[in-house]
Amino acid sequence: MTSGVFQTNPMPRLIVAIRGMVGLQDDKGDWHTRQQIEHYFDVVTEVSQESDGIVSSYENDAAFITFSHPGEALKATVKILDRLMEEVEGGAAAGSEALDSTTQVVPLQIRLGMHYGPLDVDMGTLSGSVMDLTKKMVTRAKPNQIIVSQDLLNAIKEVDYQTKPLGSVSDGGNNVDMIEIVTEHAGKVDDTPVAQAVASDGVTAVVGATQTVLSFQGTTVTVGAQQPVVVMGRDLNNDFIVNVETASRQHARVEFDNGTFVISDHSTNGTYVQPTGGQAVFIKQQAVQLQGSGVISLGQPITEHSLLIQYMCQ
Repeated sequence: MTSGVFQTNPMPRLIVAIRGMVGLQDDKGDWHTRQQIEHYFDVVTEVSQESDGIVSSYENDAAFITFSHPGEALKATVKILDRLMEEVEGGAAAGSEALDSTTQVVPLQIRLGMHYGPLDVDMGTLSGSVMDLTKKMVTRAKPNQIIVSQDLLNAIKEVDYQTKPLGSVSDGGNNVDMIEIVTEHAGKVDDTPVAQAVASDGVTAVVGATQTVLSFQGTTVTVGAQQPVVVMGRDLNNDFIVNVETASRQHARVEFDNGTFVISDHSTNGTYVQPTGGQAVFIKQQAVQLQGSGVISLGQPITEHSLLIQYMCQ
């Protein structure tokens, strides 16, 4: 640790990421969207403060909150999701009298991640392994899902919520077991029908595939029961960092769910999926089932010059 940096006592660190069907970072200049999102952050702040939480910062579409007590932090996290879902399902933000009458409600996807441990403090800025791991947990969360670390649950004498193990996440030096806090909200958003990218000319999809291997610029990640979600885009916390102008920060996700592999687009420019021997499929704010093998391009048509992510269902 460098001079001037000190560590706090272990404490819960929560990240609440609030994204529309197109992330706020891709909607610059959309005043109504910003007004709507700011209201939701006000809700996050209000609920956090009720449990002695401190919102230390906002970055683009995420709020960073620190709590003193693990048990109270977990209760506040569940309450934050409940309150935000009330806003979404009600069709308009509470307190909408303050909003312009022409404001269009933004469809939201809420992802929450929380870890427990000492934080590094450098000139008032929080950083360190706890921060990095919490960001990775949020990245792997599905819409309206809460993921916490086993470390957090170990610090709570009695957990009053149903839990589900989700595998582990690493920052290169530390491995942390991820646990879902099961709520009624997980998976409520995004009921877009899932299409199929079907290969032709005798290329047969793998029936009952148990994993999908993704490869990009020398990096290989396997999607399956141990790692059910892989995220790709420009963000440095993604599994695949695709640094092209057409890619959004968290552009697309490949997920293993109930025995199928699905890629969903969350970007401005859309995603191209081309099965081996088949035609390219373009999706934008939609999902497509992956079968067999093929390639994925973020935001640009598939050509010999495109940066392509390879996939193989096995």
